[in-house]
Amino acid sequence: MKKWILAGGLSAALLVGASVGAYAASNLDVIQAYLNKSLQVEVNGIVSVMKDEQGNVLQPITYEGNTYLPARSIANSLDMEVSWDGANNRVTLTDSPYITVSEDEAEVLNQYGYTFQVPAWVHNLRLDILSDENLKTIQEDSSLDKRVQSVVFVQYMIQDENVHRLHDEIARIEVYKAADWEKKKTEPGAGAVLKQSGQYVYTVVKAEKPDLEAGTRDAKGYEDLSAWLSLQNYYLNLTEK
Repeated sequence: MKKWILAGGLSAALLVGASVGAYAASNLDVIQAYLNKSLQVEVNGIVSVMKDEQGNVLQPITYEGNTYLPARSIANSLDMEVSWDGANNRVTLTDSPYITVSEDEAEVLNQYGYTFQVPAWVHNLRLDILSDENLKTIQEDSSLDKRVQSVVFVQYMIQDENVHRLHDEIARIEVYKAADWEKKKTEPGAGAVLKQSGQYVYTVVKAEKPDLEAGTRDAKGYEDLSAWLSLQNYYLNLTEK
């Protein structure tokens, strides 16, 4: 049986940006290992593409029957935070206080200057963050405004297995360039402004109430989550971009 090891020491140090030169001579041993390019890593049913902070794809390493995985990338996939303590030569993994998104999704949000800080205790919530490519496809195939720069579908995850769908839409976050919003805001169907930066305007369009049987767990769960997210401005925050 193969063993799986979360890479520590040198690998973790490289991933969290620490310098290993100062202690390399006395603490590191030269080994011969193999990049296992054919190995896929699946986290909770989703294949994880492991990348470093610059977006370069990382490969698992196989050494003497053990497979080593990069600490930061795997920790992010498991909704954990990772930090490097260079003074004590230590990698620390902790549960994230917020719901996390994939590295690719975080990159999309950062590109347009926003993020979501949803507390981890908020359950049954799914954020469907569209890539630029998927957004263009939807804009071509639907009535979604072509001036929209970025879209996030805020969804309630269905709990009753007898309801034959995975989720219902609560709202849609739409990001516009400030100049485009000046025209859009006077048109039918324009959303409400959540926040605004010098370059972008972040709006929300609430979805129609789904067809859920009154009094059921999902009907109440949807209504409660929808009301709470609205009260919290959907936990949308602006980044420094």
